[in-house]
Amino acid sequence: MLFLGKLDEEFFFEFSTRTSQVIQFLPNGKASTLKPNCFLLFNQKIDRNEILKHLCVVDDDEHQIQNNQLELIDEITAKDEFELCIDQNEEQYIAFTFKNDLLKATRYTIQVPIGCPSAEGPLKTTSEWSDTFYTYKPFKITDWFPNTNDMSEDAAFPGQSWSLTFNNPIDSSTIKKSLFKFDPKVNDLGEHRQIFC
Repeated sequence: MLFLGKLDEEFFFEFSTRTSQVIQFLPNGKASTLKPNCFLLFNQKIDRNEILKHLCVVDDDEHQIQNNQLELIDEITAKDEFELCIDQNEEQYIAFTFKNDLLKATRYTIQVPIGCPSAEGPLKTTSEWSDTFYTYKPFKITDWFPNTNDMSEDAAFPGQSWSLTFNNPIDSSTIKKSLFKFDPKVNDLGEHRQIFC
């Protein structure tokens, strides 16, 4: 049986689509290279080339890196480095790097300004987003054992190990006994590599 009828009064409701927003950013904290790969994940599909035109990168002295000094990372490299972040969001991220080395020991701010476009509709970002990362400081030794300046670690017993602590990660394959000089000479010097940062 078919019932025909009409609503007694007009019905309507409203809804809106989401504006584009950044939901994840890398690198966190300190970058391990002066040409770091940066990654921004959005909450919706984006046009990477359009986003790149809008990005703003500024250092501590308010010096802005021009957009033509940024370049997109190819998809294979991006998926290899940021695989866990990309997952099912292949059209929602931008991964880029820098054409020139950044300054050492400097804080950089990445900004996505108001009015940045989406690939899902006409709505644009309605608020500015920003996050920061730091480039590493010049390489140096920050601590050592035994340390004559430290009352509790001012000497080592025969056969005891000694150590150096650096402020940045090091490539352990480059560490060789020939780099170190001992006075007086140490016979039967053993080698035990354990890398700490």
